[in-house]
Amino acid sequence: MSIRLAFETRVDLDFLSHGISIRLVRLITSVQLKNQDGWTRKYTAIIDTGNPISVIPRFIWSNAFVKWLLPEPTKLYGIGSGSVSGRLAEIISVFVDEKGVSQPFTIKAHLLDDDSVPFLIGFEDVLTELTLTSDFKSKTAYLK
Repeated sequence: MSIRLAFETRVDLDFLSHGISIRLVRLITSVQLKNQDGWTRKYTAIIDTGNPISVIPRFIWSNAFVKWLLPEPTKLYGIGSGSVSGRLAEIISVFVDEKGVSQPFTIKAHLLDDDSVPFLIGFEDVLTELTLTSDFKSKTAYLK
């Protein structure tokens, strides 16, 4: 099954104030996490091909089943201007579009202690298992 993705495009206002138009493009998907009632509501996540692992804010993962892989907090660097703290865990997720739902995936993710970073889908267990097709020019993107 293919899950359709969306492009979110904005203009960088800092550059625009200098007369330069630069698009800020993000590849977006909808994700649900397994919980005691079945599945959480849909959350928007950014497909982040530069991130080795998924990163999930506390307000999202706190409603999900979590299998902790490391008991102690760890820091991730390279996200924003500093580091973020959280713990490594496994969660079960599905990708959702207007036509359907993917099969469930168990993914390793860095579950944040706070909500300082958006929901990011990294390579491990997602992009290493699925095929990502992204063609901005034709506005076509999907996971298969």
